Amino acid sequence: MKFLITENKVAIDYCPCFREYSIDIRGDSIACQRMFYCPWCGKILPKSLRLEFAAELEQLGYDGIFDENIPDKYKTDEWWREKETKQ
Repeated sequence: MKFLITENKVAIDYCPCFREYSIDIRGDSIACQRMFYCPWCGKILPKSLRLEFAAELEQLGYDGIFDENIPDKYKTDEWWREKETKQ
C-alpha cells in the first residue's frame, strides 16, 4: 500500500498529522472516505489521532486545527512520533 500511495497509483491518501488513510474522491478537492482496513490484506489500520491532535492544540492555547500559528511539528507526524518514543 505504501508504494501505491507514494507513487500516486491509486486515489489513497495518508495524512501524517492525524495518522489517517483515506480514499480521495478525484475531481473534488475536499471529499474523501476514511479507511479503517487495508484494502489489500484486510489488516486494521492504525487508530486515528485526529481527536488527540485537536485536544492537544486546544490545551496549548491554539484556536482550532486551522490556526496559522500552529508549530511546524503539528503539520507532520513529528508530534505523535515524539510521544511514542518517550513511552
